[in-house]
Amino acid sequence: MKYTLTLLLMVAMAFSSCKKDEKKDIKKEEPKTLAQTIVGTWKMTEFSVDVNLTIMGFPAKVEQRYSNMNVAQIFNANNTFTNSGSADYTTKVLLAGQVVEEDSGNEEFEEEGTYNVISDTKMTMSFEDEIIEFNVISFSDTKIELSGEGSVEDEDTGETIIFKIKQTFTK
Repeated sequence: MKYTLTLLLMVAMAFSSCKKDEKKDIKKEEPKTLAQTIVGTWKMTEFSVDVNLTIMGFPAKVEQRYSNMNVAQIFNANNTFTNSGSADYTTKVLLAGQVVEEDSGNEEFEEEGTYNVISDTKMTMSFEDEIIEFNVISFSDTKIELSGEGSVEDEDTGETIIFKIKQTFTK
């Protein structure tokens, strides 16, 4: 009996002397910024261009959509980028909302330039002598969606032509 009582006391003391596990410092991982996320090789999965202009005094729109994209886009840590590959395209010219011309084919991509991440919501990309500012619609470790606007001057008319670009990259 003495032995049993001693054993029970020892077990009771063992349980009462056990400390509760202290809460471990749970370190929240800070979300990555766009500047941290963008560096690497991406696949361009969406690319579209919309151009608003005037043809013979009438408002017109050119829509270019790409499909079957096989384009690699590499954003380097030194703020340069390259892309290469090909994609099918369809181009429509609309006058007064009616399609007046349509073309399709395959286009080779082979560009290089620079990029600048301004914030998690804005970045620029420079191609040749054109700088386009993009709004960052969303970004994650596996997807970046951009929407941008730029302009070029028509060499024949001197008219400023505004274009909008949408791009999506995935890993």
